Amino acid sequence: MRNVFIFGKISAFRAITIIFYLGLLPLIIPSFYMGNFIYLYSTYSTQIETSLNGQPVSTFQDVNNVPLGVIGGVVTFIILSVLWKMVCELLIILFKYFETNTQKNV
Repeated sequence: MRNVFIFGKISAFRAITIIFYLGLLPLIIPSFYMGNFIYLYSTYSTQIETSLNGQPVSTFQDVNNVPLGVIGGVVTFIILSVLWKMVCELLIILFKYFETNTQKNV
């Protein structure tokens, strides 16, 4: 763990792995906002029955869809995590390419 703070002592694979896990934290914010957006704008109607002067009255009320908002937020986090993993894998491939080319030319 001490080699993390010294330049040139950490491998590219280890550095990208640390960047990947640290990069997952900011993905929570857009996932929360997407889940909140789905929650606020995805409503369904529920029937409410009351009585007015002894007569049963039925009316409908729009209700926000909480489970759909939570599922939307989780799915957004999973999709963003897969995209972030692909970016990090491409960075690892790029660094391995540069590492092999530098070793051939030395």
